[in-house]
Amino acid sequence: MGSVRFTLVVLVGLIFTVSGYAQASQRNYRLTRYDVPHTTGTNTSLFDLAKGGRVVVGTYFTNRQNAFGANQKTRTFTTYNVNGSFVNFVIAISNVGLVGSADLPEGKRVGTIWPRKPWAALWKKTLSPVVPFASLERNPIVIDIDGYQGTALLGLNDHGHVVGAVQRADFTFRGFSLIEGKVVFFDYPGAHSTRAEGIRSDGTIVGIYTRDNVNHGFLLTPYGQFKPFDVPQACETFLFDTNDAGDLAGAYVDCASRQMRGYVLTRKHQLRAITFPGAGTIATEVHGLDEQGNIAGRFDDATGRHGFLGILVR
Repeated sequence: MGSVRFTLVVLVGLIFTVSGYAQASQRNYRLTRYDVPHTTGTNTSLFDLAKGGRVVVGTYFTNRQNAFGANQKTRTFTTYNVNGSFVNFVIAISNVGLVGSADLPEGKRVGTIWPRKPWAALWKKTLSPVVPFASLERNPIVIDIDGYQGTALLGLNDHGHVVGAVQRADFTFRGFSLIEGKVVFFDYPGAHSTRAEGIRSDGTIVGIYTRDNVNHGFLLTPYGQFKPFDVPQACETFLFDTNDAGDLAGAYVDCASRQMRGYVLTRKHQLRAITFPGAGTIATEVHGLDEQGNIAGRFDDATGRHGFLGILVR
């Protein structure tokens, strides 16, 4: 942990019209580019945020992919890497901890949980008996679900309920939840791959399913009912996150331009489609969404990959 100076560039977000939903005219974002210093690494991605964007998590590159968390108010920067791993992720953050994954030296991907110390008892309740008691004392806690080629943790809520995906031998995925010591697997009907990306406090899960090599979003209710979600007139839709207010966030491929754009769909079914400003922007993805509706993500341009924050301007 130490002090790091971040590159922050504030711009006004570009908003595009997507037919099929009311446009969220009252929801405007101040978009800020976020890069770790070049002395630290390159190609920054942000995957989630907390405390109105003061705390962020993501990845950056050196001679490997590093996972990190940063507090912009205290100017602290923490790396969350598993020893020996050259590919590390932190994907989601909540009040009780952080989750992600790491590729072990032998090539297998495992899920990782970095608990916050005051919540150790909660994690023991959530993970036991899936995780051996001795492993619950480690940091990170490693999740390796038996019978699959790999495990990735992709979302969590403040109750310590975790969702993610396991990889089969044919490189397709199954979604799963880990709640109160019980792993539940699920597959979207008719899909060959399913990934659970986020979970609300009420147990609603959001994610992505793939059918005929095309990606779509879905919601899975606490009662086990699947609901499909696609951005209108999009060639593909990715649903990465949700919040307890009912907002959704992700990315979609615009059929006309073939460009990847981010979006936020509010609980009132108002849609914001977002491309990070700049003529050289190639793709934009919204990955994280907090309870106030602020967002985090990444965009690509000719200089590489950059993270960004989107803070609501009311």
